Amino acid sequence: VYSNLKVRQAAQRKISVLAESHGIKTFTGDGNDVQQVSEMTREAIKFIKGSNKPVFLELETFRWLEHCGPNRDDELGYRELGELEKWIKRCPIESYKNTIIEKSIVTESEITQMIENINSEINDAFNFAKESAFPELKSLNQHIYKD
Repeated sequence: VYSNLKVRQAAQRKISVLAESHGIKTFTGDGNDVQQVSEMTREAIKFIKGSNKPVFLELETFRWLEHCGPNRDDELGYRELGELEKWIKRCPIESYKNTIIEKSIVTESEITQMIENINSEINDAFNFAKESAFPELKSLNQHIYKD
């Protein structure tokens, strides 16, 4: 869909209102605020465990890249100029990283080491996949459903 959200949905539409209309407890919040999402999730889990009922979380965020690949798609004209940059400035990873550094939970060097370790693990996984034999066709339908 290459059209602005404004022409496809009612203004200020909240999916959580639809869930509430079915009697489902809802939580709404800023999907780019890691701390808020964490607290909201804890509340939701507490409610689920206490009531044995479902919950619905609606978290506002923004898709930076195209739906089907690793590229930006803001040149297609269905997003307002500057909208993507506004959301990139609100990057939840960068924001939370800055928060935990400011609170002296971790240091910048510890973050750097974590990133290096994670990148190494990812690279090892890719190398393992590249060096491994391609799966046999008969394995295509394995591990799709819980046994």
